[in-house]
Amino acid sequence: MAKYIDSAELENRIQLIECGVLNIPIRAIFDDVARSCHGADVVPVIHAKWIITSDGICRCTVCGNGIGKKNKYYPFCHWCGAKMDKED
Repeated sequence: MAKYIDSAELENRIQLIECGVLNIPIRAIFDDVARSCHGADVVPVIHAKWIITSDGICRCTVCGNGIGKKNKYYPFCHWCGAKMDKED
């Protein structure tokens, strides 16, 4: 699983390092700084769209659950959390 870090925190930590006169490879410095940063609070985004079935129920293209008639304007699926922004 990928590790996401807060870019602002990483930038601040890098600015604190004086590497002009040190005889340390940049990669070693970066690895040390990246390990010391806290993980960012992120989740993967799942993209989907509502499909209106023949009986008028709006169903999510990811999980298949329905949200009732004429509710196709909800921006997220209530069951799986998919973001309803997928194009045809």
